[in-house]
Amino acid sequence: MSWSFSQLVRRLVTMSFVGFFVTLFIPLKLRLIEPAVFLSGDFNPYTTSYLYLSDIFFFIGLFLVGVSYLFLSREPDKSYVNQQIGDWPFVIFFCFLGFASVISYFASSSTPESLLYSWRWVEMLVLYLLVSRKIISLEVIARIFVWAMILQTALAGLQYLKGTSLGLSIIGESSLYIGEPGVATVKMFGKSFLRGYGTFLHPNIFAAYAFFGIFLSSLYRKTRPFFFSFAIVFLALGVVISFSRMALVALIIFLLISFYKKRVRSKGVVISLFVVVAVVGIGFFSGLSRIIIERFHFTDMASLQFRYANFVDGARLLFYNPFGTGLGGSTIAMQTVSVSKYAPWQYQPAHNLFLVAGNELGFFGLMIFGIGTFFLFRFLFLHRKEYPLHIAVGISFFCLSLSDHYFFTLYHGQILLALFLSFLALVGRESSPSSH
Repeated sequence: MSWSFSQLVRRLVTMSFVGFFVTLFIPLKLRLIEPAVFLSGDFNPYTTSYLYLSDIFFFIGLFLVGVSYLFLSREPDKSYVNQQIGDWPFVIFFCFLGFASVISYFASSSTPESLLYSWRWVEMLVLYLLVSRKIISLEVIARIFVWAMILQTALAGLQYLKGTSLGLSIIGESSLYIGEPGVATVKMFGKSFLRGYGTFLHPNIFAAYAFFGIFLSSLYRKTRPFFFSFAIVFLALGVVISFSRMALVALIIFLLISFYKKRVRSKGVVISLFVVVAVVGIGFFSGLSRIIIERFHFTDMASLQFRYANFVDGARLLFYNPFGTGLGGSTIAMQTVSVSKYAPWQYQPAHNLFLVAGNELGFFGLMIFGIGTFFLFRFLFLHRKEYPLHIAVGISFFCLSLSDHYFFTLYHGQILLALFLSFLALVGRESSPSSH
């Protein structure tokens, strides 16, 4: 085969994964496994399997990578086999997740579909390997991700101001109306405000993506100072209009650690102060600051009570199902042990990454996440001086995982977890240009 054809295949690989990262934010999907649909028209989204448009680009890119590696490479490409510090523990982590999902399937009375959900963790392992081997430029990933989140933040801001969706279902936007069941709002000062969604399933996931965009912008700020500095401020505003309490806490932790580690660098101080002043100023003049202050007064007791009841149900489920319910089975099994009775489609996984892993994978799955988290922070602590941004984002993601389940249960959350671990595994001067 000619060298020109080899170059064509490699270019197609790049185009396929660029398509994957672009369509990741255009969540057009086909429902593959459809659960029972109730008379109300509702269904349980946590027992539903989708094929996303981004999946198609991912599989095409993966096929072309295999063709390039097996048939076109004159010698093994080092990018496929190069190992970085801390890499193998992450690979083992994903392998254990797949293994635990199989164990939980055979040890529980889960549905046959639950075994198919384990494919998602195989896909996340492959994504991790492709990103950590730099099959596509990490800076390209950062630029696509940040640009997409800037557009998503603009979309979320318009949703917040209008109080409804913008009619962009063609790009995957959900139908959002204040007062519609299941739509996330904040009730402040006797008025309801729509939280920013973008095209994501929930404002909390949008907030996590905006926060990760801030991390990438901080990591690559030196390569394009103006663009990434603007992105930090704009995406911080995105976290604000999501009204996600824990995402706001994570953002504050990230900025404080980054500010502390850069205290001897005048540019770092100026950038950190500019972000804080800009976000606070925008919040003050737009009235957002009053809503946020009220949000942290925890006046919405119904939401807190639901979270507490959800956590109690998750703890009871872990006790009654020590080997797990199988992937996707926690919301079904929770209906039999819950102390609170809801409609079948209202049950949600436990809002805690470790607890939901224990619910669906059993105590073995809980141990995997617990031990994995310990070694992750041990590694980050040993390199805290060299890579302050990484330990800052690690602590922030840990906070997010304590109050929600999307890193484990939802496609976009799983992808964010894989990307998070990919960039942590690539602790090095080449992949972390602004962390030194």
